[in-house]
Amino acid sequence: MDPTPALPPTGPGPATAGPAAPAPAGTRRPAPRLVRAVVFVLLADALAWVVCLPLWTGGRGLAWPPAPAFILLMMTTPALAAVLTARLLPDGRPLRTVLGLAVPWRRGWGVLVVAWLGPLLLSAAAVALSAVAGTLVLDLRGFSGYAETLEALGPLPLPVTVLVAVTLVQLLFAPFLNGVAAAGEELGWRGFLRDALRDRRRAEVVLVTGVVWGTWHAPVVLLGYNYPDVAPLAALGLMAVFTTLLAALLEWVRAASGGVAGPSLAHGAVNAAGGLPLLVAAAGQRPSSVAVGLLGWPGWVLMAAAVAVLVLTRRLRPAARQEG
Repeated sequence: MDPTPALPPTGPGPATAGPAAPAPAGTRRPAPRLVRAVVFVLLADALAWVVCLPLWTGGRGLAWPPAPAFILLMMTTPALAAVLTARLLPDGRPLRTVLGLAVPWRRGWGVLVVAWLGPLLLSAAAVALSAVAGTLVLDLRGFSGYAETLEALGPLPLPVTVLVAVTLVQLLFAPFLNGVAAAGEELGWRGFLRDALRDRRRAEVVLVTGVVWGTWHAPVVLLGYNYPDVAPLAALGLMAVFTTLLAALLEWVRAASGGVAGPSLAHGAVNAAGGLPLLVAAAGQRPSSVAVGLLGWPGWVLMAAAVAVLVLTRRLRPAARQEG
């Protein structure tokens, strides 16, 4: 990403004597990047809590039937916070540049394919590692765990193997639909916030965006979303670890593709593959969110390994200024 353009001169040059000339009428000095970042984070968190407030009232929680709609609406709050912050504290650049909407497609297609399929393969590898570690027992013949889950809802309309095949086909294409919803977040995290931190080292960008992204989930994670097996505050910490590791991978996608379309697609793929452990688990077990799949430690190990490969191959350089 290019450094911020220099401001128009507001006074005489070095060879000119006299007091500085006043700024032209109607112009505003751009707000400091740190101020823009802080305002954005506060707005994104506040809007998320406002949207999810109905889940916290009347003992509704995540079991309330309309809860998924509120979670989906919550995903739009980072984008809304980004637009509001850009309007309240403009820096003179087009909004599409600040949000990462200008995508150089000629260099982005290959990265988009990786963003589409990579998270699905990584999720499958995390399930396999869970099985090797003994934290998940698989049933790849009868898919008894998936059948058990479906039968709790009513008689199966088709053989479970057919339903699994249909689900896998849907899983392959779900990232595109999920990516549209995920864009509501990515316009904030890999768009506005990354842009506000563009003069920082890449490790700082990943750490800040990852932790901010993880703690932004507080309105639903504290209710048992993603990590229902542990205490609420511990679950929020685990979520921040997961999102920071994932943020490093999405940072590579963002830099390599030149815009937020790639991270949105990858984010959508991660969300789509979230139920993969339940699809292949044997009946009679309740997989632990901490020890199974991409959300658990097997996924953390694999994501950390992928980040290490990107760093060692210099595809994720710790540059002082971010490109893309």
